[in-house]
Amino acid sequence: MIEWWMIVLAIMGYKFLVNWWRRLKMGSYIDDFMSYMKNPEDAELATRMARNKESIRKLCHKANVGVETRIPVEQYVGVGLIRTQQVPPLPNLLSTDERVAYKNWELLNAAYGVYRSRMWETFSLAYWIELIVFFPRHVASYLQIPLNRVADWTLEIVWLVFQTFVIGSILDRYKPEITQWVMETLGL
Repeated sequence: MIEWWMIVLAIMGYKFLVNWWRRLKMGSYIDDFMSYMKNPEDAELATRMARNKESIRKLCHKANVGVETRIPVEQYVGVGLIRTQQVPPLPNLLSTDERVAYKNWELLNAAYGVYRSRMWETFSLAYWIELIVFFPRHVASYLQIPLNRVADWTLEIVWLVFQTFVIGSILDRYKPEITQWVMETLGL
């Protein structure tokens, strides 16, 4: 029979492994990016970077990094004429323009840091408590449902009432076991 702690360990293991793998992939992409910036004429490396561009974009998007970022770029287009525009850095990953390349380097390293942070927060009790207490907000964020203050507050109140009933029924059901565990833990 599957115990509740096995499910919790499976969820924690999954969260840790997914973020570990994403961090590993992002580290590999950063290494390739830095090698490409040092030698943009390397056709094999340019091809590999072009093939991985969509994977890199998805990893950055999952880390919520660089989604809305734009960089001002000026381009000389003729005698005394300059065109200015705002370009997203990630679709221009292979650009050797110094500003675009630096912003891409920042975004890739930020995503790497996000995955490293998520990997280790797996073991944080505060993270899991916050996740449970503010579960509706996390679900809405995951589903990309925009909530205004009133809707967010209402969901939180309903969720807290639900949690109160669930915790009350668990305490009522397992009161002897919980009491015994507390007594043994405190040495009474």
